[in-house]
Amino acid sequence: MTRSPTPTWELRRWMRNYYQKLGFAQRMRKHPTEAEVILWGCLRAKRLGPKFRRQYPMLGYIVDFYSIDLGLIVEVDGPSWHDPSKDAIRDEAFAKQGIRTLRFRNDQVITNLPFVRQRILDEIYDIIRLRQRD
Repeated sequence: MTRSPTPTWELRRWMRNYYQKLGFAQRMRKHPTEAEVILWGCLRAKRLGPKFRRQYPMLGYIVDFYSIDLGLIVEVDGPSWHDPSKDAIRDEAFAKQGIRTLRFRNDQVITNLPFVRQRILDEIYDIIRLRQRD
C-alpha cells in the first residue's frame, strides 16, 4: 500500500508553524533571562564536553538548551512559568523520542550554579556510560 502525498495545505500549515517557532526562538535568544545567561556561560563552547544549542525549536516546542549529540535538554523555568501538567506532557513527548530532560528553577541557577553544573555533568556521564554499555 502506498502512502498518499501530504496535502499542500498541511505542508503550508506545518511550514508556517515551524517558521513562527523559529522566529520566536530567535527573539528569545536575543532577550534571555538572567538565569539563561548564567547557564549559557557554562554550556557554551563545549565547556562541559558536548555542544549545546540555545533556544532550539523541536517537536513543536522551543527548549532552552539542547545537546543533539546526547539527546539532552536543559530547561530553566522562571517563577511565572512553572506548570507541572504542561511540563509533564512536554517531557513525555521528548522521552518518546529518547531525549532526556533536566529542569532547574531560575533561583537554583542564580544562587547555586555549582550544584546545577554538577547535576548536568552527572547526566552527561550517565548518558555516555549507557551508550558505552550498548
